[in-house]
Amino acid sequence: MSAPQKTESLFNLAKDARELEELLADPELEFESSQVEKAIEDMIIDAHGKLSTKLDNYVGLIREFETRALVRKQESARIKKKQKTDEKKAEQLIARMMQVMLLFKFQAAETLRYTIRINNKGGVLPLKLKEGVKPEDLPEEFQKKETVITADNEGLRLKLESADPDDPIHKFAELEKRGKYVSIK
Repeated sequence: MSAPQKTESLFNLAKDARELEELLADPELEFESSQVEKAIEDMIIDAHGKLSTKLDNYVGLIREFETRALVRKQESARIKKKQKTDEKKAEQLIARMMQVMLLFKFQAAETLRYTIRINNKGGVLPLKLKEGVKPEDLPEEFQKKETVITADNEGLRLKLESADPDDPIHKFAELEKRGKYVSIK
């Protein structure tokens, strides 16, 4: 049985490039030698071809994962819709069953498999404001006033773009470098 063939990875190609860089940095190397030039040229051509193939394969794999993720997302949405439908049907059936039990004045019933009871919900009693009443119409003792403070990001950005390096605004915020991303077409 033969040994498994070693596959080239992007890391191996980068290692080859570093070895080439070390070779070129060697002061003992006579760069004019046609043999050395030919070896370097062959290494570059070989590495470039392998890199192109590797990148193509990586992008193919990336596309496969993206496509699979999209299909799973769509399938998840389809199943989520079915889940919501089933939950709604169960709620409707429970409401209808409770209606019938209350109509026949049953607080509880027993079947071969289940014991069914109508119970009062726990917790505080539900409260609703009368129609047309707004919170600001209530006496002040029953109003809850809240102040929400958020950063004015656009104002901060404009100030930071034009501020001197010693401006006090730099104590509070800073502009960050733009992130990078890979574009695959």
